[in-house]
Amino acid sequence: MNTRDSILRAAAELFYEKGFDGASQREIAGRVGIDAGSIYNHFPSKQDILATILISVGDDLRTELIERTSCLENPVDKLIAACRLHVLASIDRREESACYHTEMRVLQGDKRELLLANRGKHQGIVESIIREGVGSGVFETEDIELATIAILTMWNSVISWYKPDGRLSPEEIADRYCDMALAILGHPRRGGNNAIKAGS
Repeated sequence: MNTRDSILRAAAELFYEKGFDGASQREIAGRVGIDAGSIYNHFPSKQDILATILISVGDDLRTELIERTSCLENPVDKLIAACRLHVLASIDRREESACYHTEMRVLQGDKRELLLANRGKHQGIVESIIREGVGSGVFETEDIELATIAILTMWNSVISWYKPDGRLSPEEIADRYCDMALAILGHPRRGGNNAIKAGS
């Protein structure tokens, strides 16, 4: 891992542990093992470090969401693939994902506007899957936009309570969240474990 990536990794860990305001650039540098001033060779400010983390995790998730769902035809399979991606990626990149959902508030200017626009695009992809399912009769909801927000909120919430030594593995959590998302849309778990693992 190069110095720039090490800075991003250390910053994500510290922002997760202390919040953006509670973590100093000196602490980030100390965790990487460099002088505090060396950070400026890679990032002009702590805000820029945070923005880079948030843009990266959002772009990666959205790109993979498109890749995993565009090759599927059934909206049920698409929703399952999207659910598994969100849950497992959030757990795998827990610190960065937590920052994405809790620290955007501190960003200002163009970077904040970019992140909000990208978040809207991401929500739009999931909403289009649900809209497709409603249109084909496999999903039922009176409010597609609200159902989308509810499902995304559920998926993203895993970072707030997941523990590696908890009673459920990441795969088991993903399976159960798939069932819950389908239930919100009036569709039972379909075909047992094979359907739940579609798109994995």
